[in-house]
Amino acid sequence: MKRAGVAAATFADPVDDYLAGAGGRFSRDDVELGYRATLALTGAGRVHWMLSRGMRPPDGYEEFILSCADAVHKS
Repeated sequence: MKRAGVAAATFADPVDDYLAGAGGRFSRDDVELGYRATLALTGAGRVHWMLSRGMRPPDGYEEFILSCADAVHKS
């Protein structure tokens, strides 16, 4: 979950790092789906936390998280 938080904060995409760490045990599609689902859930929680405290999410943050959720939905 920590990596998903970093990715959500930086808009980074560490899927290749996950694949390398998996050592070929999982397909790219499975790794991407799990990563995007985790990122969407982590990001949604952060958006909720920010809004509940009167904070504005950074520019592009909500769109980034929604694009991850959309990718999961289309899988």
